[in-house]
Amino acid sequence: TALEAVNIAVEDKYPERAKHIGKIINQKLLNLKIKYPKELKEIRGQGCLQGIIFNSGPDILKKLIAIIPTDMTRDERFINKLITSSVISNLYTEFNILASLGQNKEICLWISPPLIVSEEEVYHFFDCLDKTLNHGFLKLITIFLKKKFYNKK
Repeated sequence: TALEAVNIAVEDKYPERAKHIGKIINQKLLNLKIKYPKELKEIRGQGCLQGIIFNSGPDILKKLIAIIPTDMTRDERFINKLITSSVISNLYTEFNILASLGQNKEICLWISPPLIVSEEEVYHFFDCLDKTLNHGFLKLITIFLKKKFYNKK
């Protein structure tokens, strides 16, 4: 019943866990923003639902996209979708981490672990995200596009 679910949430201290895990997530995101200021535009959210909005990448990427004659690349959010999708793809391919993006006004990589997540799992995620961002956007996009169009790694 609903009452039993509420009792479990209280007994297992889910609100406290959400605050604790949220603080870890926020600190890790702020550390990444300091380490990758050209890549990370903004950190959003709080608690166990936070996200990253990426910058639109190096100028060479914008120039390459501009010469591709398709409707898809004319979408003003195309580069952000491509970058975020490339990060998500790398997290899954290299580290078996499933992530998602939000497509509201801006494209956001969401970080929303379940309340039963351990601190070690949160630290592992951010270690993998750091390794992914360390590749750089151009390499991530190249790997992503090769995999999508040529079915190669």
